[in-house]
Amino acid sequence: MRRTGGTALLTLSVLLNVTEASISLAVLPRADTVLALQASALAPFAVFHDLRWLSVFSASWPGFALELTAIVVGRGALTAVSVRLAWPTDATRPVAGTAPMLARTVSTTAVAVLLLTPSTILLFAMAVVPISWLFIAAVPLAVGVAVLLSPLPVVGDSWRRLIPLQVIGWVLLSFLVFTVGALLLAHMPAWACIPVAALAGVFNAMAWTGTVRSLVLRDPSHLVLPVVPVAVVALALGVILGSVSGFVHARPAPLAGGVRPPDVGSGAQPVLVLNGYGSTWGGAPQHPIPGPFAEVRFSYGGVAADGAPLPYSSAATVRPLGELVRMLSVQVDHLAATSHRRVDLVGESEGAELAETYVRTDPRAPVDRVVLLSPLVAPARVDYPLRGPGSGFPARTALELLSGAYRSVSPVDLDPGSAFVASLDERSVVGKVLACPAAALHQFAVLPLADATASVPDAQLGMPYVVVPAFHGGLLHDPAVQRKVAGALEGRLPAGNALLGLAEHLVTDASAAWHVPLRDDIGWSCTGVS
Repeated sequence: MRRTGGTALLTLSVLLNVTEASISLAVLPRADTVLALQASALAPFAVFHDLRWLSVFSASWPGFALELTAIVVGRGALTAVSVRLAWPTDATRPVAGTAPMLARTVSTTAVAVLLLTPSTILLFAMAVVPISWLFIAAVPLAVGVAVLLSPLPVVGDSWRRLIPLQVIGWVLLSFLVFTVGALLLAHMPAWACIPVAALAGVFNAMAWTGTVRSLVLRDPSHLVLPVVPVAVVALALGVILGSVSGFVHARPAPLAGGVRPPDVGSGAQPVLVLNGYGSTWGGAPQHPIPGPFAEVRFSYGGVAADGAPLPYSSAATVRPLGELVRMLSVQVDHLAATSHRRVDLVGESEGAELAETYVRTDPRAPVDRVVLLSPLVAPARVDYPLRGPGSGFPARTALELLSGAYRSVSPVDLDPGSAFVASLDERSVVGKVLACPAAALHQFAVLPLADATASVPDAQLGMPYVVVPAFHGGLLHDPAVQRKVAGALEGRLPAGNALLGLAEHLVTDASAAWHVPLRDDIGWSCTGVS
C-alpha cells in the first residue's frame, strides 16, 4: 500500500473515532463513548453502529427517512474512500473509476442496513426489557452479517465467491477489539476515552488494509456459487430457530407437583411465590423451595371471595405494574392475616420486579424477606413514545412488528404499547427500584450469568446477590437455586462463587460495546427516591 494512502486512511479512521468520542463525552452519557470505537470500523460494523444511534434518536418518520438516507449515502461514500485508500500498490486499480465503486458501496450499505435492522430492533428491545435472550439473538446475527458483507464493497463479484479466511479473521478480530475496548473503558477515567478511541481508529485502518488486500490479491477462481445469498438465508434461519428455542426455554414451565407444601395455618413460614411474564398456573399447590415453608402462588388472575389465589393463563401476566402492585398488596395482606405472620416473597423476572416495586412503594407492607430471581436490572433505558411522534418513534413501530412475529413463541411481549412494558416507562421509579431497595428488609438476589449481557456497567443492585451459570428465567426449577433460596429465607445468605461474580462484571462491561446508546444518564443515585 502506498504510504500516502496509508497515512490518509489512518488519519481518517482516527479522526472519525476521536470526533465521535469527543462529542459523546461533551453532551451524552459516558456509556455512549464505547460506540465511538466503531465509527470507522469495517463497513458492516460501522453500519450497525449508525443504526443503533438512529434507533434511539430518530423522532419521526420524515426525520427517520432523511437520517436513514444520510446513513446509506454517507456511510457508502466513507466506505468507498476507505477502500480506495486501503488499495494495495501492488494490485491493479479498477479501470472503471470512482462512480462504479461508489455505486457498489452505497448499494452494499443499503443491503447491510436491511440485514442489520433485526439485530438493531432486538437490542433496542433489550434496552426496554433487559433479558439476555435478546442479546443472544441479536449480536451473533450482526457478526454473521459482518462476515458475509465485508467483501462486497471491495470486489463486485464477491457475493459469488468463497470468503477468504483473512477477511473472516479481521471481522472476528474487530468484534474482539471493540468488545475488549468497552471492557477497558469501563475501568478508565473519562479522559482516556479519547486515546482509546484513537487507538481503535488505528486498528480500524489496519483492518481495512488487511481486508482489502486479502480480497484484491487472492487468486482468481472460476468457481461460481451464490455464496453470500445462500449464507444469508442459512444465517437468518439459524438465528430465527435459535432465538425461538431460546424464548421457548425462557417461557416459565409449570413447576413439578412433588411434595405438598405445609398449610398456611400450620405455623410454617408463609412464602408468596411470584412467577414471571408469560407464566401459567392451574391452581395445584406446589412446593419448589425445600424446607418448612408454606408456599402460596401469587395469582396474576386475582383471588376468589375467600382470598384464595385463582388459576391464571399467560395473558393475565400482561398487566400494568401499578395494577399488579395493588393485586399483590391484597394477596400479601390476606396471607399475613391468615397466617398471623409476616410474609416472605420469592419473585422471578417480572415477579421480581413486581415484588421489589411493591415493598419499595409500601413501607408498611407485612413482608420480612424478599428473594429475587432473574430480576430485570436497569429496565427502560431508552425513551419510546407510547403514541405519536417522539424519540424512538420508528423503533417503537419496529418493536410492534417484531412483537407480532415472536408473540406465538415468546413469553415476553415486546410491544411497547402492552400494559406491562408501557408501565416500565416510568423510569423514575422502575429504573431505581433495584438500585435503591426498601430499607429494613432482608433482601437477596440470584442473577443468571447470561443476563450480564443485558445489563449496563453503571447499574447497581442494592442488595446481596450471587451469580449462577444459567440463562434468564426458570431458575426456580434448578435444585441448586432452590437450596440458595431456602437458605436466604432462613437467614443464611448463600456464598457466591468469586469467579462467577468476576465473570458477571466483565461480561457486563464488555457487552456494552453492542448496546444501543442512552439518551441521558439513568441516574442511579438513590437521593430523593421515595
